[in-house]
Amino acid sequence: SRGVHVKHRYFLEANIWIVSVPYSSIASVFHTRKFLKRIIEELCELAPVSREVVIYDAGMIVAPEKIKGKDLTPVISVLIEFIEYAVKNGKNVIVISPSLIYGYAQVKGVANVKGSVVYALISPVIPLEPPGRLELIDRVLPSNFVGQLILDPAGVIKNYIHIGHQRYLSGYGSEEYMLEAGYEPYRLAIFHRDIHRVEPLLRDTEILSIDLSSVKFSDFRSAVEPQPNGFYSEDMCQIAYYAGLSCDLCCLGIYGFRPSQSFPSTDIQLISQVIWHYLDGLSKRIIEKPSSNDSNFVKYIVPERFTSEVHVFYRSKLTDRWFLQVNESDFIAVSRKDYMDLFNGEVPLRLLQFRKRQKEN
Repeated sequence: SRGVHVKHRYFLEANIWIVSVPYSSIASVFHTRKFLKRIIEELCELAPVSREVVIYDAGMIVAPEKIKGKDLTPVISVLIEFIEYAVKNGKNVIVISPSLIYGYAQVKGVANVKGSVVYALISPVIPLEPPGRLELIDRVLPSNFVGQLILDPAGVIKNYIHIGHQRYLSGYGSEEYMLEAGYEPYRLAIFHRDIHRVEPLLRDTEILSIDLSSVKFSDFRSAVEPQPNGFYSEDMCQIAYYAGLSCDLCCLGIYGFRPSQSFPSTDIQLISQVIWHYLDGLSKRIIEKPSSNDSNFVKYIVPERFTSEVHVFYRSKLTDRWFLQVNESDFIAVSRKDYMDLFNGEVPLRLLQFRKRQKEN
């Protein structure tokens, strides 16, 4: 290939492992296999990213014939093991599937290696049952897989960030539950005004799932749940680039498409370009640790109005990224807007929710 280097063998040489998972039916297996092949072919035709980025095509994880269309638990278990093995070996994983339910496997697989994790999901719907009905059950459901992760006895979720939901599509009380629990829901309209606001949200994230139903129908016609409103295609590529820049992010999932024989070539191109932007960001990662003794950072001290607290921000001269110091050694990723909000007397949502999570712990 002239662009991205894809290997079908010698998987330990590659630093990116890509795997696909069909939903359940035989037709889905056939179309997903064909779909993945077209994505890889399109990816190979794009401009080179970096010689250091090498993809291993791990193929598909398919359910045994006797359980197809019934219980996805065995498939989820295999995917969890695959992700766990990859992350243990220092690999970055990309999962592609029509069903968002495999976001559950992303979180469990990475958490088996790293403990509690920060999980970000881009979707028009918050997959949480109404708070009064939130309970731990034996089977994972697409409509409530995030709820199962939150209630997991192992405590796999350190923070859950939901990006781009449309409130009229989400269950009643879902956003309020997230806010009460210290998690971070951000509506679609926030990012239409400034897509750069996604960057600090992904900077501290270890796992990202993208539901392609969050892309508006005019830009992506093969979504499982097509929507008239949503992100533009160029927004999604920019988001993928920010995800790639995140030094903590080790697992990306792309979901919510409907594979078929007549899958539009422009939709294949968009998914390939989303992956390309992720790889491009990954090849440009810079590890930054703010310090008052580091000449690459500018320090800003901001007193919080109506309290005695004083907050310390750092801005990187190299990347223009902002950080907020929350204790002697820890920082949270923030934006310049967060700094300006606090300067003007408004406490940013990131800081408010961080305080809530600290109190609960």
